[in-house]
Amino acid sequence: MKIIVSLLNLRQHAWWREWRFPLIVGLLCVLTVTAYTKAPTDVTHAGQTPQIQAAKTDPKTGASERYRDAYEVLMPLAGAAALIWGVYAFTGEPYQRRTEGIRFAYFFMLMSFSVLALPPLLKSQAISNEPIGIVSGCITDEAGADLLKCRKPGDKADQAPTNNQWLINIGGSTRSQTTVANCNEENDWECKIGSRKNRALITGGLVVPLPFIIIALFGGAVSMSRRVPELQKRSEDGYVGTDAEPKLQPAEVREMLAFQLLQFISAPLVAVVAYEALRPDSGSTSAALAFMSGFGSETILMMVRGVVDGIKPKPASVAAAAGLGTGANHASKPAGTAGAPAANDDVAPAVHLRLAIDTAGLAPGSLRLQVDNADMPIGPDGLIELQLAPNSPHRIVASASRAGNPVSKELNLTPSPNDQDKPLSIAL
Repeated sequence: MKIIVSLLNLRQHAWWREWRFPLIVGLLCVLTVTAYTKAPTDVTHAGQTPQIQAAKTDPKTGASERYRDAYEVLMPLAGAAALIWGVYAFTGEPYQRRTEGIRFAYFFMLMSFSVLALPPLLKSQAISNEPIGIVSGCITDEAGADLLKCRKPGDKADQAPTNNQWLINIGGSTRSQTTVANCNEENDWECKIGSRKNRALITGGLVVPLPFIIIALFGGAVSMSRRVPELQKRSEDGYVGTDAEPKLQPAEVREMLAFQLLQFISAPLVAVVAYEALRPDSGSTSAALAFMSGFGSETILMMVRGVVDGIKPKPASVAAAAGLGTGANHASKPAGTAGAPAANDDVAPAVHLRLAIDTAGLAPGSLRLQVDNADMPIGPDGLIELQLAPNSPHRIVASASRAGNPVSKELNLTPSPNDQDKPLSIAL
């Protein structure tokens, strides 16, 4: 009874409210790994039926079927808890959830390593087989990567495969290399295709070495570990922004954290594409390619986004709207090039800037934005995407009222093409 009362009283402690999600999800993950490690596997007892084998304990760990049952319950619970934590961290009031989002980003990075690295290291057990999974084996395709083929140069055709390793199989067809005794549908978990005792022959699909993906995750983690503290620093109350690194608003921090999680998730996908495209012929080249694929995943995603933004229809530009009421000087200039003269009808591409205005404490409906003396529509969240002519001076003025008093802030800048997608902020 005292334990229950103590647990209920935890809600009154500030440290519990702050750390409840990491503690709960972390505890569930530890219990899941423990149950997975102790669950019986690769059990063989000569002369006994599969039903008797399933009732036996693992001779290595002394664990019975209860660990397998616990694992099957704990794994979805841990996944659901992590999902709830992620939804909580990236919804609601951005300023209050900023720290929670940073904690979740670090936890997600560590959890991803565990999901890929721990199962084969702890159990030597396959994780699924078709159409996607982690299996132990080799590939039979003659056109495949040399590092993954079942036989190395010089091996005889009648020899057993000599190049087995842990692989990530995406869409490849798997079959057993040898016949395993006492295998049937009732105890297939004991002799799963791709486990250490029943290695797989893989035909077709995309096949990448598991260490290659783990190294790519290391590269993505290094990139993410470099960026997340920077975002945390630039969003602190006492941080003084500069032109190169302006102060970030909570909504911007949330957006950038989500992008960092996306680049970390994308690191293995980028690595798979790089491996299939280049097919490294040595371990050192493979390791270097994997790390660069993970570390450069953010740059690759930004390049893809830039290409997509370049081919999609452009909205009405801010510069064009600014030129509507400014006289003849802007009447002959194309959209997106306000302030820059047109030569031979060539239009310079507009620079896209993301402006965030801190609306905390402002009177509802009082926010007003002017760009080059022209009023611009802006929502109550204070977020807007500007399109300004490059290498030309621009004047941005934000005004509103707070507690009955007028407040305003002016921002003068001359954007260059290198400022594409640069975030700006104004605090009134």
